Amino acid sequence: MPPTEAQWNRALDYLRAAQGLLITAGAGMGVDSGLPDFRGKEGLWKAYPALRQARLDFKRIAQPEAFDRWPALAWGFYGHRLSMYRRAVPHAGFGILLRWAERLPHGAFVFTSNVDGQFQRAGFDPDRILECHGSLHWMQCHAHCRSRIWPADGFEPDVDPHTCRLRSPLPLCPDCGALARPNVLMFNDLDWEMARMVAQRDRLNAWLESVGGDRLAVIELGAGQAIPSVRHFSLRTGHPHPAHQRPRQRHFSALGRGPGRHGAADAAMAGRPHLIHTGGFTRPAPDMAKRSSTLETTLLALEMLRRIPRAPRSITAGELHAQLVASGFERDLRTIQRQLDMLSTHLGIERDDGSAPYRYRWLPHARPLAIPHLSPQESLLLKLAEEHLRPLLPAHLMKSMEGFFVQARHNLEPDGNARLEREWPSKIRTVATSQPLLPPKIVPGVLETVSEALYHNHWLRLDYKNAAGRRTTVEVMPLGLAQQGPRLYLVCRYRGFDNERSLALHRILSAGQASTIPFDRPRDFDLAQYDADGRFRFGEGALVRLRFRIDRRTGHHLRETPLSKDQTVTECDGDRLEIAATVVDSAMLDQWLKGFGDAVDGVQKEAVA
Repeated sequence: MPPTEAQWNRALDYLRAAQGLLITAGAGMGVDSGLPDFRGKEGLWKAYPALRQARLDFKRIAQPEAFDRWPALAWGFYGHRLSMYRRAVPHAGFGILLRWAERLPHGAFVFTSNVDGQFQRAGFDPDRILECHGSLHWMQCHAHCRSRIWPADGFEPDVDPHTCRLRSPLPLCPDCGALARPNVLMFNDLDWEMARMVAQRDRLNAWLESVGGDRLAVIELGAGQAIPSVRHFSLRTGHPHPAHQRPRQRHFSALGRGPGRHGAADAAMAGRPHLIHTGGFTRPAPDMAKRSSTLETTLLALEMLRRIPRAPRSITAGELHAQLVASGFERDLRTIQRQLDMLSTHLGIERDDGSAPYRYRWLPHARPLAIPHLSPQESLLLKLAEEHLRPLLPAHLMKSMEGFFVQARHNLEPDGNARLEREWPSKIRTVATSQPLLPPKIVPGVLETVSEALYHNHWLRLDYKNAAGRRTTVEVMPLGLAQQGPRLYLVCRYRGFDNERSLALHRILSAGQASTIPFDRPRDFDLAQYDADGRFRFGEGALVRLRFRIDRRTGHHLRETPLSKDQTVTECDGDRLEIAATVVDSAMLDQWLKGFGDAVDGVQKEAVA
């Protein structure tokens, strides 16, 4: 519902009486300048079709892990945005806000979650802008070699519009030569360098102090609630009666574009009836809100626990406070310090008070918060799963489960109460059916790369040397991973072929991702059927009716563990048994029969239609 005339006039009265203007802005502020706001997956994918093909949403591409897994794609995404922000011309609304600010005794200060630098381009004082999520116009080291932040001025990204991959050289850290990354706060980001934002925050607090007891108008523009940093700050600083300006709505889209209320902005400041939706007046609270509800306190504690790093890394109360403020948790530093002291008393968090400021970290073997309690039975199950499934699960899944495994191991330690569960692994054993062999050595990183590509349906580029010593470089479509005794095999199709092959992982000399765009998994392939066809036994799936005679004592186990469901056993003269069964013909079958030596004779195979 659009605001009434009385509401417009009340907002105008607030603005006329204001001594300072605090502008809080979210992603919607840039829409009228032609900038996308990435609302939902469809909004992102419309702007970046290659990400749709890769099935990557905003949270997956906008996190530090993306620079590890797909550096060219991650920099393609951010590089394209940087070029777009450099070309964008701020819309007329920026100019109107700037003129309003120039008429107030204390001017204006901007608090924005946008990383586009549009307020600076529009002429706002860079020293009066707080970018709570950082800026794409600045960079930092992805390897976190030091805390330096540098301008991105010399970086001119060339991005392939079809694949969203960076074609120009990747930007590197000038100090250590490692990959650089944007100095912006991403999802799951514990390495964001905050020094620039902290300096901006200090200047904002000083400005709020300078406004002092004078009246402050708060205008919120284009802020959503999906990532509510701006909304939280507006509500707290604009209390007791904040209201919100949404650029996508009618009253803002007219800003500076004709006879509408926003087009009459300058006249309004001169006394004509006019428009502005603003927060109420408040005495500034430079160190944020002091009180909170039980729910807010709980959410704050959970967010703090999520951001405290695990040893050997650590974090100070000030660094954690800056991260929380940037994420919309407005609390004073002393509150954060008290919470840290309380949490470190009751949980596995260590406080290093050897020197000021104190540093906090999760202990290496602290019980993860994700599982408040694992039963002894659950701990046993996880321990066995960790031991036996590690080669068959993608590395990132095993890493994501590490907290569970750590707690399971902790629960089964000798000083615990789970004696029976702790003893169980020593009571069971999987034994070999032939001469035990040590597993072959796999080149470091190969299993991880192969399993990740298999998990995500990505093409692989392999440097492979077969059993005959022939070395080739091939691109393959990974379809399955199988463990046969101590060996692991990758089932795949070579690019351009529709038949499957099994490649021994220990013969792969190197493996890399050939594409970040997923392939469509063939509907005609089934790993279970591939196995049933005897392909891992060097067969081609041909069924035969096998008949042979075997020494009674040697073949007794075939009565207990038959070759097939239709197997028959017939007593013969001379202390022998005749076995008949329908099986898949394979080289392994022939090798198995030869392994009995003279105990087996009369072998016959008849093809089954």
